[in-house]
Amino acid sequence: MNKDALHLLELQEVDFVLLELEHSKTYLPEMISQKEKEIGVIEADLKAKQESLTSKTLEIKRLELDVSKFQSELANLQKRMKDIKTNKEYDALVKEIDVRKAAVSQSEEKTLSLMSETEELKKEIEAAKEKLETVKKHSAVELEGLRKELEAISVKVRAKMEERKEKASHLDRQTLSIYERVRKGRGGHAVVRVTQTRPACSGCYKTLPHQRIQELKRDDQIITCQNCGRILIWQTED
Repeated sequence: MNKDALHLLELQEVDFVLLELEHSKTYLPEMISQKEKEIGVIEADLKAKQESLTSKTLEIKRLELDVSKFQSELANLQKRMKDIKTNKEYDALVKEIDVRKAAVSQSEEKTLSLMSETEELKKEIEAAKEKLETVKKHSAVELEGLRKELEAISVKVRAKMEERKEKASHLDRQTLSIYERVRKGRGGHAVVRVTQTRPACSGCYKTLPHQRIQELKRDDQIITCQNCGRILIWQTED
């Protein structure tokens, strides 16, 4: 195997590692984001429950004030009963008293319902707080690990890029140009080995003609697959 072929294989190995590292740089932020979203959903749910509890508590207080007002009005109306002189006045007063009693009853019923809802909300809030604390505790360790891994990957990428630069410097411009073009068009797999027992392109599996095999064996030029364009390298079998 000539030096160009060796350098091409070494460059491709570096590019394979870089490809994996770049993939990790994509999915790790997604994992971090997913963990943060999980916490955010629980926090949003907790906040909504707390706001609902505040709203219902204020509504209970308003209803209690209404009940107090209606009861005061009812007491005044009932005092006026002794001063009634006609049936018409009596009927009108009874109607007003009934209205106040109904208002008191309705407000008290609504208050009881809201109090039941607030008690349930308090339980849900406590459960949400416990869940949030547990998720945050577990996620904190995972997030720290993911962020450290992402940081380490960035360091590895920089190191591999320097290594790639060094490997590429051993190839002439034309050879490197062919490699880069094929690599981009074939998802990173630009260089493939061909052997005596497997005289075919291991990229597209196209069997190579005898003349092509002989050219590969001479190992004195860059040979590409006529079917897929990948760079072919003859691998001697020991």
